[in-house]
Amino acid sequence: GGYALLGVLSYVAFLVATFPAQRAVSMVQAQAPQLRVAGVSGTAWSGSASTIQIQGESLQRVEWEFSPFSLLTAQVAFDLAFKGDGRSGEANGGLRADGGVELEDVSAKIPAADLSKMLGIAPIKLNGLFELQLEELVLMGQQIESAEGNVYWRKAAVDSPVAQTLGDYVAVLSTDDDGVKA
Repeated sequence: GGYALLGVLSYVAFLVATFPAQRAVSMVQAQAPQLRVAGVSGTAWSGSASTIQIQGESLQRVEWEFSPFSLLTAQVAFDLAFKGDGRSGEANGGLRADGGVELEDVSAKIPAADLSKMLGIAPIKLNGLFELQLEELVLMGQQIESAEGNVYWRKAAVDSPVAQTLGDYVAVLSTDDDGVKA
C-alpha cells in the first residue's frame, strides 16, 4: 500500500518535473487571455520567461522554481524572481488550499511611475522608487489579505499636476482583525 502510493507520487512528480514550461504557460494563457508570456524556457517545475505582461504591465527575466517536497504536504511552494526596466524582486511563495497566494521574504523595487499606472491615477504622476521589504504578504484574488513589513518611497516626488519633491517615506504594514494597517 505505502510503496504503491510512493510510486504513484514519484511518477506524478517526474511528470511535473519534466513537463515543458511552454506547454504549461500555453495552458495558463488559455485560462487567462490577458496574460502574455514570451521567451519561455525550462520546465513547469523550474523555468524562466524573458517577459511576462499582464494588463499592460510587464516584468522581464522572470524565473521560477517549485519545491518538489511541498507536494508531500499537499501544498505548492515556489521561489520567484524578476528584474529589468528598473524593477526587481524576489519572494518565496505558496499557493493555499483556499486559492490565496502567500509570499514570504518579499524584496522588490518598483519605480513610482509604474505604480501610478497600476493604480489608475492617471492625472497624478508619481516619481521616485518604491522598495518593499515584507516578511509576509497574503493575496486573495486582487485583494491584500494581510501584510507585515515595510514599504519605502525613496526620493518621493509628484511630477503632475504640480511638481513637488517630497523626500523619503516609510510605511510600516501590519495586520490585525480589522485588516491591513499602515
